[in-house]
Amino acid sequence: MSFHLGYSEAMVKLVEECTDNGIHVVASAGNSNIDACSVTPAAAPSAITVACSDKSDQMADFSNYGPCVDIYAPGVKILSAYIKSDTDNMYLDGTSMSAPHVVGTLALYISTYGNLPPSNMSKAIISLATKNIITGIPDSNNTYFLR
Repeated sequence: MSFHLGYSEAMVKLVEECTDNGIHVVASAGNSNIDACSVTPAAAPSAITVACSDKSDQMADFSNYGPCVDIYAPGVKILSAYIKSDTDNMYLDGTSMSAPHVVGTLALYISTYGNLPPSNMSKAIISLATKNIITGIPDSNNTYFLR
C-alpha cells in the first residue's frame, strides 16, 4: 500500500481484516517527516510499515518515522517505471520506493520457505534485516534495514 491518509480507524480495521484473513500488507510510512502512527495505513499494527533510507544508511529527511515503522528500506534515487510510455523510467524518492523492496523480500521468502501467517511473516522479514544501522531517526530505536 503506497499511499497515506490522515489517521483512519476504518483503514486500520481494514488492514487488520486483511491480515486476519492471511493477506500480507506492506505499507509505505509516508513522506511528511512526521510520526507514521498519525497516518494510515502506516499506523495499522498488522501491516509491515516501511520507512525510507538513503545510500548512506541515513533516514531520508522526508520519511515518516516512529514506533509504527517496522523496517527501513532504500527509497532515495530509485530507478522506477514512469508514466509517459511503457518503457519510460525515472529516478524517484519516497517510501513508495521503499515498500516494494520489502514486498519483493516477502515474495522471495514465500517462494523459498513457504507462506506464513502475516504476523509471523512480519517477524521473519524483520529477522532478515540488518540491525542498528540507520542513523538520523528522531526518538526511535526502530533501526532495522533491509538490504
